[in-house]
Amino acid sequence: MSSSSRGRGKRPESKGLKKHVRRTRSTILRDFILKNPGMTAGEISEGLGWSRRSVRLALAKLERAGEVSTRYFPVLVKEAGEGLSRVEEEIALGKMRLEKMLERLRAKADEAFERCVEAKMAKDEDLASIYAGRCAEIKRLINSVVASESILNRMALAMDSLRLSIRRKGYPEVNP
Repeated sequence: MSSSSRGRGKRPESKGLKKHVRRTRSTILRDFILKNPGMTAGEISEGLGWSRRSVRLALAKLERAGEVSTRYFPVLVKEAGEGLSRVEEEIALGKMRLEKMLERLRAKADEAFERCVEAKMAKDEDLASIYAGRCAEIKRLINSVVASESILNRMALAMDSLRLSIRRKGYPEVNP
């Protein structure tokens, strides 16, 4: 009898079929917590149809791996940390955009001021008035951008203190 007739030979490549991925209890539980945050172990066992003991064992395994932290209810740790770093990236990007905007506005303010002075020297009061108004408007925009920059700096500082607080409480380091 040949090896192919016993079913031990090479399996024919099947086109269009997806490879079956075995899902463990831990991955099922992690996905369930991700979709339903804030549930107690009892609620999770009801939702998944598992015994409370099975849920507690799987939770303990996820806690040892550093993927879940249980307080009164299990919370995903890694996804929360990833969210922190995304927020920090957005803050840094916003600060960079505001800095570029501030440079452009200051250049426009200088240009408008020079034109205002030139119009005053030429004794063209109407044109000087227009440029003076434009200068004032640009200065207001500059003040607004500086205020926004200040807010982003405070947000960055708050994110840093949050990261330090998380580290101090002993939670696993994520995306430093």
